[in-house]
Amino acid sequence: MYKILIVIIVLITACTSQENQNDLTTNNSIETQLNEIDSVQIWLEQSRIESNQYHRKYQNKWSAGKLKNPHQFPWKIGNKILAYYVAGESEKSATWECRRSGGKEISQEQYAAYCKVLNDPESYNNTAAGCFLPTLAIVVYDDENVPMEYSEVCLGCNSVQTFPHMINLTRSNPRLHGLSRTARASLRKMFLEWGVPYEVYHES
Repeated sequence: MYKILIVIIVLITACTSQENQNDLTTNNSIETQLNEIDSVQIWLEQSRIESNQYHRKYQNKWSAGKLKNPHQFPWKIGNKILAYYVAGESEKSATWECRRSGGKEISQEQYAAYCKVLNDPESYNNTAAGCFLPTLAIVVYDDENVPMEYSEVCLGCNSVQTFPHMINLTRSNPRLHGLSRTARASLRKMFLEWGVPYEVYHES
């Protein structure tokens, strides 16, 4: 009888301990989710401010003819370059409206190598999807920390977009304007070296 009582006490203690552990895990999970939500809101607010700065200082003046549009990409050496994870959505600017991370700084040399791939005609001889839902944005800031150019990459859609100047991806066959396998491999390697998380798409 004494042994049975001890077993019952042990079982009750174990169950209580497990419930407490479950409650702790749940609380930690909720706290983590709330922290993630807070972070996203901070990133989105920061990108909203940056968007306003970019349009006031550059884009609006280019559009109005008050500032000569450089018509090239890249167009000027920046002061700082940051890569962001974004969750692109239809009808939204991924860089300004879909930011999901803080920026990962990359060097001038790394950015130059990236732009070299984007500006190489041999980088485009493949097909691309009709959609464009980028997951990576690279923003270049001037000496006043205002964005002055940016680009967006979607390896899933197999396309890139650059601003202020849109690199002409169309060649003799307008259906063959997507990133080549060589370009895709180069970009994936770069993103890995930068320490930027990016899904590795397998080639068919």
